[in-house]
Amino acid sequence: MPTPEWLAEQFEQQAKEAREIIAPSFVSPAYVAPPWFLTDLRQRFADVVPAHSAARIYVSRGDAPGRRVKNEEAMTHLLASFNFTTVQLERLSFIEQVALFRGAEIVVAPHGAGLSLLAFARKGAAVVELFAPSYVNPMYWCLADELSLRYRCCAGRDSARGARHDLVRDDLTVDLEALGSTVESLLAVRPVEAREQTAS
Repeated sequence: MPTPEWLAEQFEQQAKEAREIIAPSFVSPAYVAPPWFLTDLRQRFADVVPAHSAARIYVSRGDAPGRRVKNEEAMTHLLASFNFTTVQLERLSFIEQVALFRGAEIVVAPHGAGLSLLAFARKGAAVVELFAPSYVNPMYWCLADELSLRYRCCAGRDSARGARHDLVRDDLTVDLEALGSTVESLLAVRPVEAREQTAS
């Protein structure tokens, strides 16, 4: 399909002159969507029943092209001692993903797009984000803060760099002792939502 004459793509080192320009707005200059957007998004999926069958989840990137956990077997064994369930989001439908995060008490995951589903997490839920030391991005900390989630992060001890090195996609080795103590501390404190329900 040919591109209409009125539609123009903007590239670097290219200047254009026009009498009228129609362009999409950038809804937020920060790392997180604005409150009105998150409120609207959550309302649109409010009828999705939370999946309470897996309240503690680890989101694996085992099949992803990067940011995989090199010592994942040992890490999942550790998390299993805290009754975590390992999930791969690409094997679930979008509605199943929403239900999973709506019912989650705590989420552990390497940095990646799957954590955008925190937009559906309940108030007071916890998240532990895993980073390679070569790349730390605050976007999901900002999202968690906006939604009153309890956020922690753990940086790996080192990166496993391949021949085609890419800082953003570096695999990581998780510090199991640090992760274990972080998860333990989060589970020791009851979520805000649960405390509010008890008080009422």
